[in-house]
Amino acid sequence: MPLKTDDDFKLSPELIEDIAGRLHPNEVVTNLKLLNSKAAAALRGSYSTIRLEHRKPLPYRSVYIACAETWPGDAFARHWGCPEPWRSLPFPRRLRLLCLAASSHHPPSLDAALTHSGVGLAPTVIEAAAAAGDLDAFLRLVSEGCNCAMAALEAAAHCGHLHILQCAWYYSLEGIRLRQAFGCGPEEVRQLAVSACAGGQGHVLTWLESLADPPAQPPPTAAAVGAAGAAATGSKHNSNRGGLDHVRVCESLESSFFAMAIEAAVHGRTGLLDRLLQQHPSGRYTDAFEGLANYMVKELLLCIASFCPVATLQHYHAAWVPKVIRVAEEELTIAALRGTTADWREKCDYMLKKLAAALEEERAAEPDGGAVPDAPTLAARRALQDMKNYYHFAEYWPSKNVPDFMERMRYLTALGLPSGEWEPQLLNEWNPAAAGSTAAAQREISELLGQAVSWGHVPVLELLVERFGAGAFGIEDIMAAGESNRMPALQYLVNTWVQAHGGGQQTSGSNSTGIAAGSGDDGDWDEVFSCAAGQGADLSLLRLLHERCGAAIDLAAGAAGGSEETIQWAVGTLWAAGKDASLTADQVWRMAGVGNLAAAAWVLDHGLLSPRGRALPHPADCPCISAFEPDDECGDSEPRPSYCIWLWVERRAMAAAAAPAGGESSAMRLAEQWVRLEEFMEKLVRRHGMPHQKAWLRRQRPQEVVQALQAYRKEKQKNAQPQQQPPQQQQKPPQPQPQQQPQEKPPQPQPQQKPQQQKPLPQQQPQEKPPRPQPQPQQQAQEKPQENLEEKPPQQQAKMKTRSSSRR
Repeated sequence: MPLKTDDDFKLSPELIEDIAGRLHPNEVVTNLKLLNSKAAAALRGSYSTIRLEHRKPLPYRSVYIACAETWPGDAFARHWGCPEPWRSLPFPRRLRLLCLAASSHHPPSLDAALTHSGVGLAPTVIEAAAAAGDLDAFLRLVSEGCNCAMAALEAAAHCGHLHILQCAWYYSLEGIRLRQAFGCGPEEVRQLAVSACAGGQGHVLTWLESLADPPAQPPPTAAAVGAAGAAATGSKHNSNRGGLDHVRVCESLESSFFAMAIEAAVHGRTGLLDRLLQQHPSGRYTDAFEGLANYMVKELLLCIASFCPVATLQHYHAAWVPKVIRVAEEELTIAALRGTTADWREKCDYMLKKLAAALEEERAAEPDGGAVPDAPTLAARRALQDMKNYYHFAEYWPSKNVPDFMERMRYLTALGLPSGEWEPQLLNEWNPAAAGSTAAAQREISELLGQAVSWGHVPVLELLVERFGAGAFGIEDIMAAGESNRMPALQYLVNTWVQAHGGGQQTSGSNSTGIAAGSGDDGDWDEVFSCAAGQGADLSLLRLLHERCGAAIDLAAGAAGGSEETIQWAVGTLWAAGKDASLTADQVWRMAGVGNLAAAAWVLDHGLLSPRGRALPHPADCPCISAFEPDDECGDSEPRPSYCIWLWVERRAMAAAAAPAGGESSAMRLAEQWVRLEEFMEKLVRRHGMPHQKAWLRRQRPQEVVQALQAYRKEKQKNAQPQQQPPQQQQKPPQPQPQQQPQEKPPQPQPQQKPQQQKPLPQQQPQEKPPRPQPQPQQQAQEKPQENLEEKPPQQQAKMKTRSSSRR
């Protein structure tokens, strides 16, 4: 029965809060809080933010994907489905939103982001789609020419999305195998296997192992992979096992066995670890385990002690020590102490018992048994030795971030850890005043501050400033925050610096400063501005650096990482100061190369390309684009030539839509430019791979170019016709060689009257049209190799005219 009034709503505020605590926060904001006035009143002051993302940890990195279960798809598409909201967002935030839309399982959200974000399709975009298992978005991005890398398939393997891997492995898109777009072959199977083990995805590992078996069955049907994949690819099976050599895949898996076992142990995937370490004659990895060196087995056992449950440690300790390797029990004890499992105390107690039993045997074998220390003392000595090996030992312990870290220290103290020898190693990090001399304390403060800046930990920075004042950090720390791309930390440090030194005064010029003397050179603040602007800092921070710290505006850096509003502010400020606000073509291409296509388009739309009035040069004419060498391991900061091609295609499309249709000559010039672009893309594909981008560019060919090429082919056929007729006329004189034959053609001298024979041609055309298809096969055979050359039509016409004149 529907509720007619709020009085019909009988839930108490306490019960509403309890219900809200059991729901996802997004559900509370978008549904429960909007239910009626009573629900809104009970939840007022809380649940006011819709969280769009969550962190997906991967080996050595993390990827942020959308909260698909609670994704506000309709609201996202409405808000971000127009260009206005995007203009205030710096480049990194627009890229993050595009990644979230790609992983949202909501096609309208992805459509809105692709249309209005104004960023290049970086490898992180398709990696987010793969990590979320969104096959539709995955295939859509490939068809859009997204830059692909193995990281996307590794993310799918880590998260267990087998349908993504199978679709990329077995199917083609427009005649191009999908796995070629990712640079994936037999050797790369090891990376997928290691990622699957780190994520505990046994079914993915099973499928990868099946690729190493001799092919006996065809690949799975399209229905097995998914209707979306079959509809998007529209392809047939390429070959058994996707064309992979099963022998090379088997070798790749065997060579990666140790890495697979280590990743399974470090991430606590005990079931998968037991499967890898099965020791029986029919085991797949039996030979690989037996081929491990002793130090490798020892490292594996130490990882088990640190990251696996106590039962797993007990099992493999009993199986390997001392039958396979010899390892000190005190070393395993400290390994358990450094680990992150909740049962660290049980593991330490177990290893101490083993150590005590070993020491009893040693004491019984020694004539003077009293010389052998007891187990707790020996473990405490080992811990102290381990601490002294590292200047800041806690920084290298995985357990440094767990809440019970100090409990572990107390456990060591109870074992007999000598007092006064280990505390300075720990306390100096958290209480620099205990370091003794002022110089030592200042050094400890600087080191801790450097760690907080490099990790962008604002609460630690606030604590240090509260205890030691704003003088605890200097301009070098502010620069380090910018170089580390820690924007919240940089914002806090700059605000604190201005409050401490600026006195609240604004500057009157771009080179003056309101900061007190001795607070840093102008060149330092200029460097901070350039770094912050290039990293995509907010406009408020850039204005603070310029107006209060005297930093000079770096337009190129602001355009590379900033928003349209940032560029507009920078250009207006430079013009107000009577300064130049133009960019060179290389700077615009660099801006587009990092993926900030919206900023590059804004610069071109407002005529800021230097010199004024100059058109954007062709990508093939810019050596800076060819010099771009993207490295997928360096993330999205490296410039990519494909983004520059996208910008040129977009600008050409806009120019064609705005300008009236030109004549035949302009169409031929456009066709020639487009052919040069395809040739340039072909060179890039040979250097960097990405064959699917070549197919994308072919689909973007404008209709004018298609029509111009068709006109060129017709013109070529028309020019080819007189070239074929003269040989037939020249063959007629030799035919009458048997001149004694009946003089049926008395006016044989007619071949000399060639000009007179051209007039009747129009009268005979109706009779010539039916036999015209006869020479077409020859003409088509000549045209096929030139279809790929639709390149340089004017030059080809000149060559044909030269040939015809030479024949005549």
